[in-house]
Amino acid sequence: MIGIRADANECIATGHIVRCMSIAAQLIKQGEQVIFILADLYAVELLERNGYEYVCLNIDWKEKEKELDAMSKVIKDWNISILLLDSYQVTLQYMNDLKKLVKIAYIDDLRAFEYTSDIIINYALN
Repeated sequence: MIGIRADANECIATGHIVRCMSIAAQLIKQGEQVIFILADLYAVELLERNGYEYVCLNIDWKEKEKELDAMSKVIKDWNISILLLDSYQVTLQYMNDLKKLVKIAYIDDLRAFEYTSDIIINYALN
């Protein structure tokens, strides 16, 4: 199972979710199972309309480190082996703690710190 941790809301719009849906579609075509992991219910209608499964953490999307216990439970409960992160709120502690449980792919264009993820996806031209 591949987990995708992304959010959409009034502040960040739906770009993270939409690009992750494109990735999810290709993963599913290759026979992978995918589950979206959301902070809140803002993107649920979009995911349901496109046929994607999801889990809602019911937590503040801006404070990633506060969701670590909930994320650990989701990773274990859903037997997630790879986690795709698409968020500017990721911190080094968050990434390091999750990396103890799962392989991590991170979509990034900020290079905010030295990432410890297994894969970095950087789509920026610079």
